[in-house]
Amino acid sequence: MKTKLLYVIISILMLFLFSCSKDKSPTESESDVGWTTYTTNDGLTDNGVIAVGVDTDNVKWFGTYGGGVSSFDGSTWTTYTEGDGLALNVVLAVAVDADNMKWFGTFGGGISSFDGSTWTTYTMENDFGGNLARSIAVDADNVKWFGMYGGVSSFDGTTWKTFPMQEELPIMAVAVDVDNVKWFGTLGEGLLSFDGSTWITYTTNDGLTNNEVNAIAVDADNMKWFGTLGGGISSFNGSTWTTYTTNDGLASNRITAIAVDADNIKWIGTDEGGISSFDGTTWATYTSNNGPVSNLIFSVAIDTDNVKWFGTDEGVSSFDERQLQ
Repeated sequence: MKTKLLYVIISILMLFLFSCSKDKSPTESESDVGWTTYTTNDGLTDNGVIAVGVDTDNVKWFGTYGGGVSSFDGSTWTTYTEGDGLALNVVLAVAVDADNMKWFGTFGGGISSFDGSTWTTYTMENDFGGNLARSIAVDADNVKWFGMYGGVSSFDGTTWKTFPMQEELPIMAVAVDVDNVKWFGTLGEGLLSFDGSTWITYTTNDGLTNNEVNAIAVDADNMKWFGTLGGGISSFNGSTWTTYTTNDGLASNRITAIAVDADNIKWIGTDEGGISSFDGTTWATYTSNNGPVSNLIFSVAIDTDNVKWFGTDEGVSSFDERQLQ
């Protein structure tokens, strides 16, 4: 009954236990121009960065594996923990809504929101559908959508709604497309989409490369990109599915995160393969030899300057392509 949940817990722990330390300087070198790494030595609360978000002021927010949350405005680091009002110090998801409210999904403590001064926590006791939130997205109406273990919850600022799924089925990823359709990646049951009234399921029978969907992003053309745990990436334009794997240039077939930058380039984090970028024609790969501090990438976000931010098991790496000019 709880096999999938146990699998996820063990997977997260194993990623940390078997991550090898790398002797990489936090400053740039000739081989990694444009890259900068930040660790606990710089002010980050914990080097295990599971989630990254960017607010409307271009402040970066980092959810960590045990250290709470750190924010970084480009010069100053600030850390928030349970002592400040955060529900739990293990943070799996970060999102920012239209009011610049920050939302944090935790590993058993429910959801916390932060408006810059006040923390609020939502749990099963006050209508949130579950205490373990793996993913968060905000739709065009500023409704928050939370992927849980066993279902999906939404919150419009007043009312919570919960959509139960199979018991203990992990909702690993949530994204919203330009038509305000919500997309949910599951661990083992493929994809779900919801347009506000109708749920649709997509699996390998429909063209999806793998039914374990760990990451979702939507690009400027409303193309949906689905990263899987073992099958690479599938893209879907509403009618046609296309799959990309290591045979096409992808760094690894185990995808952990996807984000789309201002130039519509897809940035893909992988499990021990580093980072891939894809402009629609050409693939490029960045590893600890020429870019990020680690090849184990947990999260990806793009800031308002089009700088890429990558959460890893050894800190945060950023990539500013303006420095290449």
